[in-house]
Amino acid sequence: IPGKNTAFTLAEAKTTTELTRNDLDFNLAINGSLSDFNIRPGDRLNITLSLKNQSVNDLKKAVLKLTLDAPAIKKQSVLDWPKIEDKYDGDTRGVQLGDTLRRGEITWGQSKIPELAKIISGQEIILDIGLPIKDQSAINLSDLATSSQIIVLAEVSFKDKDGVSH
Repeated sequence: IPGKNTAFTLAEAKTTTELTRNDLDFNLAINGSLSDFNIRPGDRLNITLSLKNQSVNDLKKAVLKLTLDAPAIKKQSVLDWPKIEDKYDGDTRGVQLGDTLRRGEITWGQSKIPELAKIISGQEIILDIGLPIKDQSAINLSDLATSSQIIVLAEVSFKDKDGVSH
């Protein structure tokens, strides 16, 4: 009808979306932050790993791994590994990645944290680690290479109800 404001549907589309639920809620926080953080020599990394089974089934044989790539001076990490605080005493190993970069890895399995053998539905495991950065009396800041970033990566592996590794 001329002169009337009439709306017409020119096209219509439908989509079906399926939301999948993760079996695991896994988070890494450092000094309360879930992303970037700032820290100085003499400060401490307060690292929290939280792992929650969100599936209806048990998760078995979980293994947690924390990797920290940190600057090194003369192949010595700026992280003060002898002063680590880890109530579960994870297995630690160091790897030299170059003259100015060193990697530290900590691994926890069921021998360190018995609850990792079988994480029942809804169960949450929280792991806190304290790791200081050497202060100016232990490192010469002028010897640091141009990059002074610490890169932290957390990993988890487990078996589902069918024995499939994830």
